[in-house]
Amino acid sequence: MRQWICSPSCEIDVIKGRQNAITELLENPELLQEIRLVLGALPDLERQLAQIHTFGNKERLTNHPDGRAVLYEEKTYGKKKIQDFISTLNGFESLTKLPEMFADCSSDFLKKLTQLEATGGYFPDMTNVLNFFKVSYSISKH
Repeated sequence: MRQWICSPSCEIDVIKGRQNAITELLENPELLQEIRLVLGALPDLERQLAQIHTFGNKERLTNHPDGRAVLYEEKTYGKKKIQDFISTLNGFESLTKLPEMFADCSSDFLKKLTQLEATGGYFPDMTNVLNFFKVSYSISKH
């Protein structure tokens, strides 16, 4: 939605597809409420992914002053990074519900946005990656 507002399309087919998608959502209040519950509970995934990338960047850790800083609250700081990482994983796990929620939609635009790539949509299948982290690490949901 943010990209729709920040960079609106000039193509009539795209505009009509977006209008049909919004109309379908407005005509199905139960689905809209369910979507709001899932998306409203998500953390700021964009910000958290940027932080995870920054923390895992070896070049930054060795050459940037932040990487050489001595943190007096290292234990607290490390715990916060782990909590943010778990929160990010849980957020992505919540998103895996979207394809099923939108399975009965008639809007082609909603189908493309929410259905898995294997079924012709653009939504990535994150199941294997999320399972990797579940199996590799002992993560309890908080």
